[in-house]
Amino acid sequence: MTNKALLSTIIGLLIAIAGYLGYLAWDRHQHNMQETAEHRQELEFKAHLLGTTPEKLEQEETPEQRQADKEASEVVRKAMQQ
Repeated sequence: MTNKALLSTIIGLLIAIAGYLGYLAWDRHQHNMQETAEHRQELEFKAHLLGTTPEKLEQEETPEQRQADKEASEVVRKAMQQ
């Protein structure tokens, strides 16, 4: 009897853990989609200012530039919160 109860408890915990991991994967996916949308909006804004297309800017942009822009945006956000 106790073996069945223990087995049921373990299976229940495994199901809960699997559900939580699924939620974390979904949340990360949503976060990535949000970052992509923000990056796209930034490219469109910069392209409008520079008089070019977002696609052209994206081709010219390097990963280092993107990281530097992201860090600069974080600094500005933190400064505005204070």
